[in-house]
Amino acid sequence: MQTTVEYLAKTESAVRHLFDGIASYDNLLLSADIPVFLRDEPFGTAAQAAEQVAWEIRNAERFAAA
Repeated sequence: MQTTVEYLAKTESAVRHLFDGIASYDNLLLSADIPVFLRDEPFGTAAQAAEQVAWEIRNAERFAAA
């Protein structure tokens, strides 16, 4: 490969496959029903910690399936 045009021509297919794979993976993640717990502080309050524990219990089956 001596020129940029030649380089792009020879690598285009690989780049397209790479981005198609990334798009497929992204679609998989976006369509998954994954339980997520959010809180407004990094360590949260005692009430948020209790809420998270209750949430984890309610979602135990979903965690096992994920």
